[in-house]
Amino acid sequence: MRFFSLFLLTVFPLMALAGPVSAMTSSDPFPVHSSMRPNVEFWKKIYSKYPSTKGVLHDRNNLDIIYEIIDLKPHGQGSRNINSKRVKKAKKRYQAILDKLARGKAPSTGDERRIYAMFGPNPKRHAFRQARNDIRSQTGQKDRFLAGVKRSGKYLERIKDILRNEGIPEDLAYLPHVESSYNYEAYSKFGAAGIWQFTRSTGRNYMQVDYVVDERRDPIVASHAAAKFLKKNHKLLGSWPLALTAYNHGPNGMLRAKKAKGSYARIFDEYNGKRFKFASRNFYACFIAARHVAKQHRRYFGNISLDRPVQYHTVEMEGYVPIARICDFFHVGVDEIKRVNPALRPPVFSGQKYIPKGYELCLPGKAQKMARMSSALPSSLFEKRQKRSKFYRVQRGDTAGKIARRHRVSVNELVVANSLGRRATIYVGQNLRIPGLGEKATVLASAATGKRQRWAEPSMASLGKKVLAKATAQEGARLAVRSLAKWRPQANPHGLVAAPEEDTPVLSLVARAEKKVVGPVENMVVAQAETVVVDIPGPASPLVAEVPPVAPLVLEDMDEPQIPAAMPEVGGGVLRR
Repeated sequence: MRFFSLFLLTVFPLMALAGPVSAMTSSDPFPVHSSMRPNVEFWKKIYSKYPSTKGVLHDRNNLDIIYEIIDLKPHGQGSRNINSKRVKKAKKRYQAILDKLARGKAPSTGDERRIYAMFGPNPKRHAFRQARNDIRSQTGQKDRFLAGVKRSGKYLERIKDILRNEGIPEDLAYLPHVESSYNYEAYSKFGAAGIWQFTRSTGRNYMQVDYVVDERRDPIVASHAAAKFLKKNHKLLGSWPLALTAYNHGPNGMLRAKKAKGSYARIFDEYNGKRFKFASRNFYACFIAARHVAKQHRRYFGNISLDRPVQYHTVEMEGYVPIARICDFFHVGVDEIKRVNPALRPPVFSGQKYIPKGYELCLPGKAQKMARMSSALPSSLFEKRQKRSKFYRVQRGDTAGKIARRHRVSVNELVVANSLGRRATIYVGQNLRIPGLGEKATVLASAATGKRQRWAEPSMASLGKKVLAKATAQEGARLAVRSLAKWRPQANPHGLVAAPEEDTPVLSLVARAEKKVVGPVENMVVAQAETVVVDIPGPASPLVAEVPPVAPLVLEDMDEPQIPAAMPEVGGGVLRR
C-alpha cells in the first residue's frame, strides 16, 4: 500500500507536468484571438450570406458596425459606375448622420438612433467624428465562394496531401478560397496568377514562369510551391497567424511588425505600419472565416456536389514537340490537353512554340491506356530545338499586308500569330511576332475528328482603352516600367504590370492612340499613334489577352464596391504580396 502511494506521488506530478505540453502540441495551429472575432464573423457573412449583388457598408476598424446592405447592379455594361454612385450616395447619407452626432446633437430619426446605439453606451463625440472617415463598402462573395467550393473538389485532397508531406497543416488548402476562390484561370491586375495568386517575382523562386510555361497556373505544381513558401514563412516568423499574414503583407514586412509588437495579437490590435492597412490586417481573419465556411459548406449552401477530382497520366517530354503531333499521336483534342495542362501558355497551343523538353505533360483519359501509349513515343515525334521567335517593330506607314510580304509570310499567318483581330489593326511601335517558316495559322480543334480552327485572341483594336498614360501627348514622354509598376490601382485601373518574357524585345503599348487610316492594303488598317507610349516587356497579344480577366479584390482598400471587370465567376480575394 505504501509502495502504491509512492507510485501515485511519483507518477501524478509527471502526468500533470506532461498534460499541458501534450495539449499545447495538439492545439489548433490557427488560434482566434478575442479581438479578431468580430472580423472573422464579418467575413463569414461576406462568404456565406451576402452575394455579389449586395454591398455591405461598414466601419473600417470596427467590423461589428454595419450601416446598411446596398443593392448592387449585377456585373455588366455600366454596372461599375452605377454601383459606385450608389455607394457614394449611401456614404454621404451616413456621413451626414455621423457629423450630426459628432456635433453633440441628440439622435432624432430611426437611423440616427440605430447608429448611435452601435457605438455603445455613452459614446464620445470624437468616436463619431473618426467613424465618419472610416466608412467602407465590401461586395458580398456568397455566389463566388460557392462556385469556388465546387471547383475545389478537383484538387483539394491532392493539395492536402502535398501540404501534409511538406509537414505543414493540411487546412492551408483552404487559403486559395481567399486568394482566388479556386479559380484556376485567375489572373489579377497586379500580374498574379493561379489559385495561389503568385506574382512573377515570387513564383520564379519556386517554379518555371516564362513565355512558354507558367507553372503558377498549374494547381498541383503551384501547391508544391505554396507549401514551400508558407513553410519558409513559418520558420522565419514562428507562428501560422504571422506566416499567413506574410503571404499577403510580405515576410520582411511581418518581420518588422513582429519586431515592433511581438505577438500576432498585438500586431492585429496595435500595429500601424505604413503598408499594414485593411487588407493585411484582415487577411488572417479572412482565412479563418473561409476555412470555416468551406469545411462546413453543406451547412451554409445545402447539399451541393463538388467537382470530381481530375484524372490524368503524366509523361516527361524527351524533346521539343508541337502540340499538333501530341494530339495526333494520343488521339485527343487541343481543348482536352489545355484542360489538364494549364501551365502551357497560348504560344504553345497556337503553334508559335513547342512543348518544351523535360516538361511533364498531363494526358487526359484512362491512365493505363495513356501509360501504354506514352511508353511507345517515337523519337521522330520530337524536335531537337525550341522554335525561335522573330519580331518586327511597326513603323509609321506600315500595314499588316506590307509587313507580311516583307517577311514572306501570309497575312493570315501574321494576323493569327499576333491575335490582331478581324481588322488586323496595328500600332506604331508595336512588336509583331513573325511566324516561322512553315508555321500555319491553324491549330487542331480536335485530333479525333480532324477538324481545325483558327486560334483567336482578343483584338488589339481595343488597346487604347486598356492603357492609362500618366503624361500628355504634347510632352511626348515615355514612362519607365518601374514607374508604371508603382502606380496606385486608381491611377492604373487596368493593372498593367511589368511582365518580362523570354525571347522577346520590348513591347510598346500605345496609350489613347488616335487611329488614322493611312492606306488600306489588303483590307488591313494601320493606326498612327500621336500620344504617349508605355514600354512593357513581353509579347503583344499574350499580355493584352491576360490583362482583362481581373479577379475581384475582396480586401483592396477602396471606397467603391469591388466588382470584377471581366470575370463574374471569380470569388474570394486576390491579395497582393
